[in-house]
Amino acid sequence: MQIFPRHPKEHKPGAFYYGEFTDQPLAPFSISVASFSKDYGPEKPHYHTKNQKVYLTLEGEGILNVNGQPVIMKPEEMIHLEPNDIHFVEKVTRAPIKYIVILSSKTNDKVVID
Repeated sequence: MQIFPRHPKEHKPGAFYYGEFTDQPLAPFSISVASFSKDYGPEKPHYHTKNQKVYLTLEGEGILNVNGQPVIMKPEEMIHLEPNDIHFVEKVTRAPIKYIVILSSKTNDKVVID
């Protein structure tokens, strides 16, 4: 058994992840947890070249923009993104929002669109 401490995500106050991002990951996936207030500003649009991504909202609500379309993030629903889907959390509509993000690998394949 191993227990993994929580680490803050750089440049994302309120977001954190478990485990380490190394060349030899313990598991073939990445799990992060985020919690934001109503003051959260939109993140930059981005996509992943190889990773699939899953958002699972635990509480609150928000808007996830996927390929230019608003998708409501709400409890009891899971949002699955394919590689190359351009996405970003646009805003928090019912705060606080808390959600889990699962990436299909620990490969850093994020491409930010400026």
